[in-house]
Amino acid sequence: MNPLLAICVPTVNRADFLDFFLETHVPIMKEHDVPIYISDNASTDATQDIVTKWQNEYPYIFCKRQSVICNLDENAINALSMSKEKYAWLMGDSYEITKESLESILLNLYDAEYDMVIVNLSNKITAYKNKTYTDCNEFISEVAWISTCVSCNIYSRDLIDNGQHGGYSDTNFGQLGFILSYIAHKDFKLRWLQDVSVVTLKTPVRKEEGWNQVYLDILFRNWQNFIKILPEVYTAESRKKLQDALYVEGTMFHPRRLLHLRAKNIINSENLQLYSKEFNQLPDPNTLKLAKILNQIPVRMCHVLVQTIEWIRRRNYRIRNALGLWPSNR
Repeated sequence: MNPLLAICVPTVNRADFLDFFLETHVPIMKEHDVPIYISDNASTDATQDIVTKWQNEYPYIFCKRQSVICNLDENAINALSMSKEKYAWLMGDSYEITKESLESILLNLYDAEYDMVIVNLSNKITAYKNKTYTDCNEFISEVAWISTCVSCNIYSRDLIDNGQHGGYSDTNFGQLGFILSYIAHKDFKLRWLQDVSVVTLKTPVRKEEGWNQVYLDILFRNWQNFIKILPEVYTAESRKKLQDALYVEGTMFHPRRLLHLRAKNIINSENLQLYSKEFNQLPDPNTLKLAKILNQIPVRMCHVLVQTIEWIRRRNYRIRNALGLWPSNR
């Protein structure tokens, strides 16, 4: 079993997604004997059957089922804590590590001593090339927002064993808080790999957005409150850059995302009025204008548009993947 890297997967009642995740990753992990640790958050579906099925295919799959349901951040820590390897890559069950990304990470970690390694998400960040951060304000000013995606984070054994767990678990950004609190008061080395990406796993059925009806409250109220309670070492300037980066670079209010929000009736007259101040403060002044336009389109029509776009994207993905036309870190 590979002593350098583990894959840690928190999951709950997502047996179909976990099955597809393991189908995708077991052949890749087998090539390097990378273990997979699964923390099952007291699932009541067929999760345990899926785990057993894949344990018969690959001996380095380990699973612990929690006896009672805990929150998402606690289950993520549970998954990380199961591992014993030098580094642990936290992975959501709807994300994919490509073969090329795994091999690149193993090369980067060999004989390395980092507190964290952060990878890209579908090559979203292009402005900042591979870099080792030792200044926490520089990190949050440039690339820290990508760590809101749990699957972009690879943790050292020291961070897992000695980091302060739970301090941000009620913020909806617990993993980023876990990282930022750890690097705030110590010398650290954090490696950013712009040229290595995780990608969204193209499951047979599109995953549901985790936040759904509380999306706006989390992105406006919770995110901004999270920024405010960061340790004092973080400057006002770097906090503002982090806050805006999630909105703009994270495409949280990209036109296609706004269409999805309208299709779920999250963009509606009541919410546009309730969050008018926050919409007006977004870096892109056109966001509110587009949201108001979409609000005039019937929800049902937006839902049909979303389904059509998604069908086209998934069909194109299958065709391009079959033809081998995707770049290595698609």
